[in-house]
Amino acid sequence: MKTKFCTRVGLVGLFLLLAALVGCGDNEAEPVDNQNQNQNQNQNQNQNQNQNQNQGLDCESEGLVECSEVCVDTSVDDNHCGDCGVVCGEGQVCEGGLCLDICAAELDYCSGDCVDLMTDDDHCSACDFPCPGGTECDDGVCHMVADAVYAGDSLSCATVSTGDTVCWGTTALDMFFDPLPIDLQHIDIGSLAACLLLEDSTVQCDDESGRGIDAAPSGDFQSVSVGTRHACGVRDVGSLACWGENPDGMDVLDAPGGTFIDVASSFFHNCAIESGDQELSCWGSNTYGQLDAPEGGFRQVVSGIAYSCGIRLDDTVECWGDTQVGTLAQAPSGTFQQLAAAYDFICGLRANGQVECWGSDNTVAPEKLDPPDEEFLSVAVGDYHGCGIRADNRRIECWGATNAAEVPVF
Repeated sequence: MKTKFCTRVGLVGLFLLLAALVGCGDNEAEPVDNQNQNQNQNQNQNQNQNQNQNQGLDCESEGLVECSEVCVDTSVDDNHCGDCGVVCGEGQVCEGGLCLDICAAELDYCSGDCVDLMTDDDHCSACDFPCPGGTECDDGVCHMVADAVYAGDSLSCATVSTGDTVCWGTTALDMFFDPLPIDLQHIDIGSLAACLLLEDSTVQCDDESGRGIDAAPSGDFQSVSVGTRHACGVRDVGSLACWGENPDGMDVLDAPGGTFIDVASSFFHNCAIESGDQELSCWGSNTYGQLDAPEGGFRQVVSGIAYSCGIRLDDTVECWGDTQVGTLAQAPSGTFQQLAAAYDFICGLRANGQVECWGSDNTVAPEKLDPPDEEFLSVAVGDYHGCGIRADNRRIECWGATNAAEVPVF
């Protein structure tokens, strides 16, 4: 029994020894397998490198240059002009490897177009600097394009092509009217007061002097004129209406009956053109003979401090009243199409568009009698200045003193 037990133990030991030997043999084979795997990986990497080289950009064969992994023609590419990374600026294009200006020397590149900053309404003086409505660009500034011009006291106004009215001078008209209406038929400016003839033919006035001119009557009018302390208007039916202050003995508010086509109010007198034969009718103070109107027909009448002038039906001019104020009564010969009167001088628009002024130069602004040698469409005057609409471009040009003669630009 002892011999069998030993034999079994010996067999078990032999089996264990063989198993250990087999395990050791497996462990020794692993380094051989790792070496083959590394060789295979190196071969795959070499193949990938060769494949990448085969797939790389071949720009030279096409006469191009590789820039940022793209083949480009540096002779015409705006982002790589002449060399990689050389970017042409706005308004430039790459030609022959050089960044050249798209626009001619006198033009600028704005919003995709070549424009003249001196005349372009959308880019006036600078890109994306448009002129406001009712203005146009010239010489790099925006000038008003006017349909009508008005003046009085130390104030000037113009209605531009959009229907808006722009005023400038010592006192702005929008100080009287807030807001200033649009689409006006007429503006008449007196001393510290003004009246508007609105599109609906009603009259709206404002008066900073407290003389009652702002109490305009209701109803429809065809014209209105503002004096120093009062105003008068011609209603749509031709009758006259006056309102404001009536100094003792002046009777400036006592308008005559009948029908009329035009009226002019001044300091202490008024004159109006009757319908039909178009004779003159004047009322108020006659201290200087300002009520002694000449006989005959007239188509326009204007009034100043103590004088009046009118255009006859044959387009000649005649004045009456205070002959001591300069040479007011000595109207120039020839024909006129329009008159505008101020405190002590008057300007007339001749048939050829030339403006001629006469009256007193014994003031702070003798240059008010010296209008520009231009052709005008209409004329207006204040106490020390005159303004007109030029025929060639419909811009406002003024002359005389005070800032009312300094036409604004935008």
